[in-house]
Amino acid sequence: MAAVFVALPFSGVLCSQNETWYELNEKAASLCEEGHYDEAARFAEQSLEITQDKFGKNHKYAAIVMNNLAEIYMKQGKFKEAESLCRRSLEIKENILGPQDPETAVSLNSLAGINKYQGRLEEAESLYKKALAIFEKVYGKDHRDTATVLNNLCEVYYAQGKLDEAESVCNRAIEIRQKQLGPSHAETLVAQNNLAEIYKKEGRIDESGRLYQEIRPVAEKVFGPKHPYYVTLLSNLGGLYEIEGKYSEAEIIYEKALSIDRETLGKDHPKVIIDMKNLARTYKGAGKYSEAEFLYRLILESDESTKGKDNIALVEDLANLASAYESQYKFLEAEIHYKQALSILEKNYGPDDPAVIASLGNFALFYDRRDRNFEAEKFYKRTLEALEKKYGPEDLVVSDLLENMQKFYIKIKNIEEAKKIEERIKDIRAESR
Repeated sequence: MAAVFVALPFSGVLCSQNETWYELNEKAASLCEEGHYDEAARFAEQSLEITQDKFGKNHKYAAIVMNNLAEIYMKQGKFKEAESLCRRSLEIKENILGPQDPETAVSLNSLAGINKYQGRLEEAESLYKKALAIFEKVYGKDHRDTATVLNNLCEVYYAQGKLDEAESVCNRAIEIRQKQLGPSHAETLVAQNNLAEIYKKEGRIDESGRLYQEIRPVAEKVFGPKHPYYVTLLSNLGGLYEIEGKYSEAEIIYEKALSIDRETLGKDHPKVIIDMKNLARTYKGAGKYSEAEFLYRLILESDESTKGKDNIALVEDLANLASAYESQYKFLEAEIHYKQALSILEKNYGPDDPAVIASLGNFALFYDRRDRNFEAEKFYKRTLEALEKKYGPEDLVVSDLLENMQKFYIKIKNIEEAKKIEERIKDIRAESR
């Protein structure tokens, strides 16, 4: 879901006598809301330093500012720094305020968001549910902060493919926000954006489109045309156009989103990389392969720089770039990048992992399509050996590969081998009935 994570409002009981650090914290909050994350971080860092000097590193005020800074780091894509700060904030709050205090729930919500953005969905779900239970108990089921956690939990359910659960909690968040904040409030629009994404995922394209068109002009007015929340909504609308095959419309939207995010977030921000992937995919769908290739190369270079050359995330980048090369008949370049992807998979997962086996099978088909029969046969046999070891020689998944091998042997006129394979396919499928 290209949706918007909404943090709970910057909070804490702050005294007028502490105006210096309080004002810095408030300034950070304001800048964060406006999407100026670099400036917000500088003010929040100053506020934390002053707070720790004045009250001590384990004071509740320090924990509050610490959590606020963690939220900003998360929005900057600095997940390691965000998680470290957030866990420390949570620890202090639990010790001083107790595990059922609303301030503790704020940090639980923040830590859940950090986990979600790093793909640790089960941990995120558990943390959101803990935060939700506290807010419902302390504030009630119709409170604004309850709605915030419901909206964030919706995003986790969506990422897990639990669409019924996602829709249920999202509708609940919308209902609370419309009642408490109004239909045009920023937080209401964020929840409606998420609901439109759920509709899209469920194939309810008309409902999704109507909801996007309804909230887009309101969101532009509320957030402004360059705010990260509004840009996310634009990207989601581009995804809808892409599904409908309206590549020209999707291209315009994605190019606009990429331009704004580069300007406001910086070229290596995770959101900018997502924008480039969206645009590259649209270029490829529209047959603009050289434009797609250019973007996929930029994505690969950025991910190599920030994540390392053996990071598993590079597999998708390499495969996308290889596919763009293949679409332009640049088969040597495609082969090189497919091999790099396979190598990373093997280093990270080992030779028996399903993703490695699938990659071997794709290589066999790649060589088969090029009539490079020696390499094709070699990879077909490697794939067959790996499948038999993983699933057993009589598994149906083995028969699916054997079908491709049979066609290959017929193509190269090795009829004897093709007949042997045909008999084996019949035996496997008869045994499975």
